[in-house]
Amino acid sequence: MLRLARAQLKAQRGRYTAMVMAIIVGIAFFTASLAGVSSSQATLNNSLGAMYKNSTVLVTRDTDDLAALDRALSPQLLQRVQSLPQVEHAYYLRRAYGELTTQENQRRTMTAIGLPNNVKQFPFTLVTGSTPRNPHEVVIDQASAEKYQINLRDEIKTEFQSGDEPSQHMLKVSGIIRTLHTPQLAGTIQIFAQEELLTQVQAAPVEMVIRTAPQDADVVASQIAGTFTPTEIESLKAITVEGYITDQSSSGGDFLPIAMVLTVFSLIAMAVMTLVINNTFAVIIVQRTRELGLLRIVGSTKAQVFRTVLGEAFLIGLISSAIGVLIGLGLLAGALALAGAIWNIDFIAFTATPASVLWPLLVGTLATLLAAWRPARNATKVQPVAALAPELLETGSKRLSVLRIISGLLLLGLGAAGLYFFVFVEAQLFLAMVVGLVSFIGVLVLTPAFIPALVSVFGQLFKPLGVPGAQARLNAVRHPRRSATTAAALLIGTTLIMMMITGAETVKHSVNETMDEAMPVDVYVQASGTDQPLSPEQALANASELVKKHTGNIVPVSTMTAANGRSVLLVDQEEMKKVNRLGLAGPASGEVFTRMVPAGETMDLGSVKLTAKESPFMYPLDPLANKADFPTGDQELGFYLVQLSAPLASSDLEDYRDELAKAFGVEPTVVFGSIFERAMFEQIINVLLSIVNAMLAVALIIAFIGVTNTLTLSTIERQRENGLMRAIGLTKSGLRSMLTLEALLISMVAVLVGCVLGVIYGWLGANAVMVTDEAKFVVPWLAIAATIVVALACAMLAATVPARRALKLEPVQALTE
Repeated sequence: MLRLARAQLKAQRGRYTAMVMAIIVGIAFFTASLAGVSSSQATLNNSLGAMYKNSTVLVTRDTDDLAALDRALSPQLLQRVQSLPQVEHAYYLRRAYGELTTQENQRRTMTAIGLPNNVKQFPFTLVTGSTPRNPHEVVIDQASAEKYQINLRDEIKTEFQSGDEPSQHMLKVSGIIRTLHTPQLAGTIQIFAQEELLTQVQAAPVEMVIRTAPQDADVVASQIAGTFTPTEIESLKAITVEGYITDQSSSGGDFLPIAMVLTVFSLIAMAVMTLVINNTFAVIIVQRTRELGLLRIVGSTKAQVFRTVLGEAFLIGLISSAIGVLIGLGLLAGALALAGAIWNIDFIAFTATPASVLWPLLVGTLATLLAAWRPARNATKVQPVAALAPELLETGSKRLSVLRIISGLLLLGLGAAGLYFFVFVEAQLFLAMVVGLVSFIGVLVLTPAFIPALVSVFGQLFKPLGVPGAQARLNAVRHPRRSATTAAALLIGTTLIMMMITGAETVKHSVNETMDEAMPVDVYVQASGTDQPLSPEQALANASELVKKHTGNIVPVSTMTAANGRSVLLVDQEEMKKVNRLGLAGPASGEVFTRMVPAGETMDLGSVKLTAKESPFMYPLDPLANKADFPTGDQELGFYLVQLSAPLASSDLEDYRDELAKAFGVEPTVVFGSIFERAMFEQIINVLLSIVNAMLAVALIIAFIGVTNTLTLSTIERQRENGLMRAIGLTKSGLRSMLTLEALLISMVAVLVGCVLGVIYGWLGANAVMVTDEAKFVVPWLAIAATIVVALACAMLAATVPARRALKLEPVQALTE
């Protein structure tokens, strides 16, 4: 039977092409997901070990008592370690923190690392220049050098925080190194200097870094631990670099949540793939009715026919999955290599574990076998007399079973009731997801009931297109189960994508409304502590074009300390309207906005007593009063409240912050506000949404392959019919239009239903996430329109292959085959 299965595959390979592509795409995604998790873990390990990449053993702290650590990391311990025969070199790593003054006179955080005497232990890669030759030379990381326009042989002004008093040093840049992407140095300028400089700024050793032969690392770590004095035992531990990386990686959390998320999306792709496979085998079994009948005539039993079909499925699943695994691994390796080249990152690792190869092979093969199981059972129902039948008859009834309808309605009803309860009555996100899935399964069970009906209704729109339009409608509903299964695959992907878009837009809209209430002012500029505060007019006169273009009203807010020691913010009542999006006035004379005391009570501010009014602003937290109620001499400038005059692109926000701070003569760290919070939140949502939709797009790709597959098999099945239509006058363009309209009709119904379901599920999901308030119903019309346009364009593309096949045959040839 296996030999016969191989022969059948060879003879029928054209019919299986699209299904093989669907399996390859799904398994490639699954493989890339699994290998991506292992590669991410390996990349994280490389990042954690970047500081020690040329070392093998560490003596690091095992206590929170820094004084005890200083005593334990003694010169005597270093001498003992250096005397061990397997130790090539050992040194104390020193780290100092400070600030570097840029060419624009801005102070930026800096981390300085002491270098060992042995160049083989240097943790970095030199891009240009040379390593430090004296205590006044340093190397700086490439990213910082480019960002702050620091060149080779430039002198940089630095200030270190070690010791009792800050110390300033002018240092010469002798080289530029590739940036180390490691948590220890994240977000700072990286400089490496000779140990003498670190000693001058009183940087204490933080750990001992040791180089040995790799095979000696475990032995040396044990030997060092065995030589510890009682004081050292309490404060230190000796560990291999590999062990240290494993500990740090574990303490920072593993990649199990990411693996679970990727597995969910892989299962979605597998589900769509299974629908495509099932539909393919169901159609092919019908088309091979005469062939199967002949097998029965020549003596094949039902069991042999069953094993033949499953044998074909097994070979297709195994071979396609193997190809998918190779493609998935190749694409991931290429993507990681490209990312490393673009971002100049040398620690990105590609790792393929046995699980990332074996699991996709197993899942792909089993999914193919399971999807082919029912068609294989139908194949056993073919009787020998079918070999003589003039027509190909589809096995099974076209009527829906009552059990299917009842079970579908029951699942849908229970899911809908559960959604209402776990979203609006008892907010439980996980349970809402479970019952939502139950309701969606109910929808999928009912697709053979409503999809053909909707296809027939929407097909009326194609009647004005003549014979191609009318025939496309008839063909689309000729096999209801086939059309419903094809549409269901599209329905899954479209629903999930639209659900994520709707949920994201709803959450963003709700959060923006909350931010408007909490922080209605676009930008706050903290001015307290400024040596010479500027007026808004002076600041704008010195500002860049970006600031001038986007800055509208600016209102200064004064601050003072009341007689009872309480800090109070003071603002003009009418001026406050100019700088908040809610258009709210500030407190009137005799009032104070606060949340510290109940509204209506008197708030004692020493010499002044004001009536408390609940503050409409969540920020600032200090009481906000009318400046007319306090002596002018007691007031000093506290904040500038800034309103934007024109929207800012997200890409310009950081530049706006820096340039606005420069205009007011303050540090960028004291410039904040809702526009930055909103942009950060929206960026996170958009990035996550892009990642999720990119993964869901795999399911849509497989679904459109299914559309191509169904149309191709239907074209083979209707070969004589198409030839007859050509013979009585249907043109090639008419035949092409008929097939294209059939693909458009099935796809349009699936996408429209998916958009409706996705919007509903997305809104319910947003309400489940935002348990405190009911989310406003947001319909992403632009996203819906874009989804429909893209889906219809893909449907037209999916019809290209079957149309080309149908047009190759001349009418006479089609009628004789």
